[in-house]
Amino acid sequence: MAQGTAFTYQGRLNDGASVANGLYDLRFKIFDTLTNGTQQGPLLTGTATPVSNGLLTVTLDFGNQFPGTNRWLEIDVRTNGIGAFTTLSPRQPLSPTPYAIYSGAAATANSVSAANIVGTVPIAQLPSNLITNGSSGVNFTGTFSGNGSGVTNINLAANSGGALTISGGFPLTSMPTVGNGPRSVAATDVNGDGKIDLISANYGTNGTGNTLSILTNNGTGVFTLSSTPVVGVGPISVIATDVNGDNKMDLVCANYKGGSNNTLSILINNGTGGFTLSSSPVVGAGPVSVIAADVNGDGKMDLITANLGGGSAGLGTTLSVLTNTGTGSFALSSTVVVGLGPMAIVATDINGDNKLDLVSANFYASSISVVTNTGNGNFVLSSSIAGLTHANAIVAMDVNNDGKMDLITSDPANDLLQVLTNNGTGAFAISSSPSLDSPYNSGSATSIATADVNGDGKLDLICGNSFGLNGNTLSLLTNNGAGGFVLEPLPVYVGRGPYSTIAADVSGDGRPDLICANFGTNTLSVLFNSPTVTGIVQSTGPITSPMWNASIPIDYGGSLPSTGQFSTGGGTLLITPTGSGYTTVAGQIGMSILLDGVYIGSCQIYANQINSHMAFVSKTLVQKGVPAGPHSISLQATPGTLSNFDFFSVTVVEIPF
Repeated sequence: MAQGTAFTYQGRLNDGASVANGLYDLRFKIFDTLTNGTQQGPLLTGTATPVSNGLLTVTLDFGNQFPGTNRWLEIDVRTNGIGAFTTLSPRQPLSPTPYAIYSGAAATANSVSAANIVGTVPIAQLPSNLITNGSSGVNFTGTFSGNGSGVTNINLAANSGGALTISGGFPLTSMPTVGNGPRSVAATDVNGDGKIDLISANYGTNGTGNTLSILTNNGTGVFTLSSTPVVGVGPISVIATDVNGDNKMDLVCANYKGGSNNTLSILINNGTGGFTLSSSPVVGAGPVSVIAADVNGDGKMDLITANLGGGSAGLGTTLSVLTNTGTGSFALSSTVVVGLGPMAIVATDINGDNKLDLVSANFYASSISVVTNTGNGNFVLSSSIAGLTHANAIVAMDVNNDGKMDLITSDPANDLLQVLTNNGTGAFAISSSPSLDSPYNSGSATSIATADVNGDGKLDLICGNSFGLNGNTLSLLTNNGAGGFVLEPLPVYVGRGPYSTIAADVSGDGRPDLICANFGTNTLSVLFNSPTVTGIVQSTGPITSPMWNASIPIDYGGSLPSTGQFSTGGGTLLITPTGSGYTTVAGQIGMSILLDGVYIGSCQIYANQINSHMAFVSKTLVQKGVPAGPHSISLQATPGTLSNFDFFSVTVVEIPF
């Protein structure tokens, strides 16, 4: 028969020196210790309980109070209805009974299901074929069937025998509007709330802009414009650094103004995200890029600019080095001569002497210049490497894990990058030239960022492909750990003219996200790092489960309407459309998405200005229960949207459940 939680208690009661006889009132309590302790369960009262020749028998039910730990019974007694209760001492230990009773247990012929067990069951006492979640020292054996949706903490790539690949995917999360003509973006916590905020330098039309846009992060990667501090004319490069040593991130921007300006703007942070223009130090003509580094070893962040110079030919040939006084003001320390048209600089120790050297990418000289630090912040030209056609971006990293800092620079004329390895003395040789062209995109990098996008512990590359104002993609190149980079075939679609690209964890999940400044749409593109799984799990063990299948974009350029074809094995589809449009009147613009001819959603944006291009706010449309077989997706411009020279894409990801 089924066992409940009640049990029979038999005891012997004396009344003074004699055995008890008659009716007595009894109270029963259980505790977790012999003395003091905590009462477990309810107080049970038995009135007019018969006692014969000192013996009593009662049935007690404290409920589910026996998880396997010790319990003691305490009894209070009085003559039936007379006087106060007396507590008997000592408490009586409750010993095991023939059945281990658990509340809620339902017995069958072969098993017992314990639905309400509480307490700890030792791992060693569990059956060997029982799978536990998160416990250490447990051997997982046996098999299971199903799609595996409830299983967690499995390294799918490692346990699929290589049949499954995981890489960093970057869906467009938001596209906040900033000032006119953003050419640079920086990321830092400007208001001390622990969330990464964004700052754009708004170059304007033909270098007429004079503002920064400060966007604060609400913690989920949604950004709100908080202020637009005024700086010099034509701000083209912005960085965040603590210039005055107060542990608040300040801002520095280089003001280019078509090559006719020669100043920086230094803005001091008040600690809550408000900025005040502190100074405007003079540098070389046409500063197009600025970085911060402690070049003289005094613990203060100094500034270095690349001076492209004025005119269409970019006749500048210098870097300006400004040392920090410690109060946030700067003095020109030296002017370093490099190749013609320096557009980007990086500070790194190239010769292993623990001093920060400088390397510039020289656009018009098609070269890079390596200048070494003499130890006091002065620099001498060490070498010049030619044959890098129109180099306009550069980063430093140890690409082959030999402890020496190597260089990667752009070669936009040939749609590729140049990887230059360091021999340890500061001499470099081109080791590889990864292409940015794929069947789905032609890449011409105007910026390069580094980040571990796929979580394998190696720094990968992210390139912004602006093509002047027509480009709208980022290229991802993953690091194989031996100095080689592999181009991901599918580009990341963003707004038009992504001149500047950075990596920062703006979502707070520990993975680097991507942000780029879109010069052609007056926006930033914010792309969260969401692992994209492709392939099929086909392990050597008993797990066989179809997982994620990602298709290529059905269309990535041209005009609307447009239709693409794909096939699915059946299940749920995640459909992510992105694109941009042109309008001659203010109002809502966008495009509609049709699956097999049926409208399923749209992505839109409100264009405040007439005669403007705007990137639509991307979204992911979830379609459940899509049958297996061929399907079509159609993109149609909504009324008022002109789309004869904009870019569009739809990415379809299939989940087979």
